[in-house]
Amino acid sequence: MDLLEKVKQLEQTHKPHKPLQPRHFAESIMQLKTREERAKALEQVPTDVRHIVRFYVASEYAKRQRKPLPDLESRKEPT
Repeated sequence: MDLLEKVKQLEQTHKPHKPLQPRHFAESIMQLKTREERAKALEQVPTDVRHIVRFYVASEYAKRQRKPLPDLESRKEPT
């Protein structure tokens, strides 16, 4: 299923008066497996919201790359 089919599916599940938001495009793109698929899907996003979708996708990947901070309380030396 390509991005346009997913978008049509999302449009059917949303109220007719509510337009599709950039976060919906980003959500669909994030479900794709390869970088090439994601780049191709991003090209299909309307140009007026493409930069916002690109930001959402990049932000989500940045969050996924961050490692949790170590638990400093458990590393305290006994006094």
